[in-house]
Amino acid sequence: MKVLRKFFRVDDKTIIPLRVRLSIAIIWVSCGLTVVWADISFAHKLAAVGIYSVVLGSAILFWETIEKEEVFIIIAKQIIAAGKSPKLTIHDIMYTTFFMLFNAFVLVIFIAIVVSVFINTKNYSSLYKNIALLISWATIPNLLVYLSTKISRILFYRKAQMLTNEKSDYHVFEVKKTARFTGFVLSAIGAFLQLPLILKG
Repeated sequence: MKVLRKFFRVDDKTIIPLRVRLSIAIIWVSCGLTVVWADISFAHKLAAVGIYSVVLGSAILFWETIEKEEVFIIIAKQIIAAGKSPKLTIHDIMYTTFFMLFNAFVLVIFIAIVVSVFINTKNYSSLYKNIALLISWATIPNLLVYLSTKISRILFYRKAQMLTNEKSDYHVFEVKKTARFTGFVLSAIGAFLQLPLILKG
């Protein structure tokens, strides 16, 4: 509840504006719902995620041109605060641990279902194959979450080193440059994710 209250605050000048927070949250929640629940092919899901990525990238590029300089200074201060150390914080560790435990819980449930289905058929080769696929399915996201968290922490640290003890004009310049780079990368990824559907015909 504390996180939600802070997320919806409009009078806190130490965080980015509410409209920016809501826009990003809506896009990513919509993207997640599309991937999980949409009854479409994998190529169509990739294309849908690509559209969301393009929308988010374009929104960042547009936002960067109209936002006040005070907001970029606030973001720079947040980067400096978040980049005090390249090591994972206690919150990072808690987040990654929770994600791994949740994945392990889901993995045990799915393995139990697979074993109960295949034990009657006595097709042990298929059983082992499916269990191996399930373990891979659970392990790869864990690794990606850990790596992305660690890399983000290192990038925040390096950016914070650049911003520390610099003037506010340089803060604005660096944050705008990062926003433009992020927008272009997200747009490029979104365009690339359209390829499977295009090639599929």
